[in-house]
Amino acid sequence: MSGNSDNYVYENSMMSQVDEEPYKFKEFFYVQDQQGSNYSSGQITFDLAGFSNSNKYTSLAEAVLTLPVVVVLSQDNAAGLSAGAVKNDLAVAFKSGFWNLISSFSVDYDGQNVVQLSQNVNAYCSYKANTSWSNDDVDTMGATLGFRPDTANSWTYNNGADVARGNGISNNFYADGTYATMSANYNGNATHGNNSLYLRQMSTCVNPAIATGQNVAAIRGETQFKNELKSFTKANAVATTLAYQVWYTTCVIRLKDLSSFFENFVPTKSAYARLTLNLNVGSLAMNVSTTTAWLNNSNNSFTNCCPVMLSAVGQGANFTAGTTQAVLGVYIGQVGSSVGTINQGTLGVPAHPLPSCRITAPLITMNPQYELKYAQSNLSKTILYEDIYSTTLTNVASNNTFNYLVTNGIRGALKVVIIPLIAASVNGRNTGSATTSATFSPLLSPFSTEPATASPLSITQFQVQFGGQNILSPFISYSYEDFLQQVNTNGINGGQSTGLTSGLIDENSWSNCYRYYVCDLSRGDDDSSVNKSIVVSGLNNTLLAADYLIYVVYRKRAVINCQTGKLLSLS
Repeated sequence: MSGNSDNYVYENSMMSQVDEEPYKFKEFFYVQDQQGSNYSSGQITFDLAGFSNSNKYTSLAEAVLTLPVVVVLSQDNAAGLSAGAVKNDLAVAFKSGFWNLISSFSVDYDGQNVVQLSQNVNAYCSYKANTSWSNDDVDTMGATLGFRPDTANSWTYNNGADVARGNGISNNFYADGTYATMSANYNGNATHGNNSLYLRQMSTCVNPAIATGQNVAAIRGETQFKNELKSFTKANAVATTLAYQVWYTTCVIRLKDLSSFFENFVPTKSAYARLTLNLNVGSLAMNVSTTTAWLNNSNNSFTNCCPVMLSAVGQGANFTAGTTQAVLGVYIGQVGSSVGTINQGTLGVPAHPLPSCRITAPLITMNPQYELKYAQSNLSKTILYEDIYSTTLTNVASNNTFNYLVTNGIRGALKVVIIPLIAASVNGRNTGSATTSATFSPLLSPFSTEPATASPLSITQFQVQFGGQNILSPFISYSYEDFLQQVNTNGINGGQSTGLTSGLIDENSWSNCYRYYVCDLSRGDDDSSVNKSIVVSGLNNTLLAADYLIYVVYRKRAVINCQTGKLLSLS
């Protein structure tokens, strides 16, 4: 055994200790969006000419997007709130991963489209993070990026009378720091709850005016929080007859978590790109009381996804007696118009201290001896990356089979990912005290964790046809098969290296809220230059109708001159 340490000491002593740094300077520079602080359209565009005109190398692999987000929870009864009688600091949480604020995006580089516009891209980003991050990654970067995977077995489903957790599927309850022993009948959601939701709130729900706990108010007040753009919540306020609370959150999203085009991008001079992002912003109105919350989808202006959650009523969220409606709104920069009985745009809520969205990236000046070698080696640098094509299969009935043509033809397909959701046609139905029944997609719910998770739905007889050939032989029906053979292969070394692993999903988590159905197509593609059709089939092995978000991941290749930034070819 001593030989290993001897070899290490010997090899280490032979290494040069001359300080040789390839970078002379590394400066971080930001570019603002082109909206001029007007975000009413829900779309933002970035022109990265500020990077390309710098005559320095831009490292887009290290670039981050910053969104100044304002969340408002208002209620139609102000009684007692002006004195801070009801505490709502922990009423709101972001769904896991700030990328859930993005519905779709596209990227143009050097005048050509390199990342196509695909809907529900945030759900795919969550799949990638849940299956490839390590626990150390979560501990290090989770608070910055708003990512901490939800507790898998704390969900519940309610389609009856009004309850504190809301109607439809929900995962917004946590045990308020109590970790009781799990009961014999596996009632995990009653004893543990979604502790991850609470942990995410610790980064976004600090109230600098409250002198409790760490006594933050004695060290830093609201002004100090604003000065460093630290996320915080502002105590109860009253405008006319409407009481409200506001959360100011500086949401950071790494571009490499949105697309592997950025992840694999190398430092390049004159790198010119344009990004167009469509955001999940809007508002919804809930019927509430001191003990219940209930959503009617007709009062919901989110079009693809509600990116935030309401904690269970009586726990993190609290409403005064006589309150009948609460409005939850998510805005960029400053509060705009909302649904509901009283427009949140009339409240006069102060804007976020950051006036606009920005993308920040390092600009690099190399030492001359390194730059010469780098430029000569990267006159035609090949960047391999993945793009996605997305589609949705809706309302597959309980215990019914489906056979769905995903695409007539696509080149370079690598995998198919299916994310099952309780169907919008059945989720949220209410037969209890509410006078009107309503249904809505879990994606639009403030009570559920989707699309940061899947719904706990089962598919059996799962099969994918690629170019007319069955990929799975004969098909997959058993939970452990799909987890071991497909889902667990997305980490380091395909999940085959004991002691060197990544991925945050175990089989129990997969069996509950992380039921990603995956099929590897790379082995079946003997000619990636040919367009091939993809058909998915299976049986909805659940008691509810299902919607399926379907993603085809395919390979793309860009060749770039890293000295001039020119895109030489794209295929």
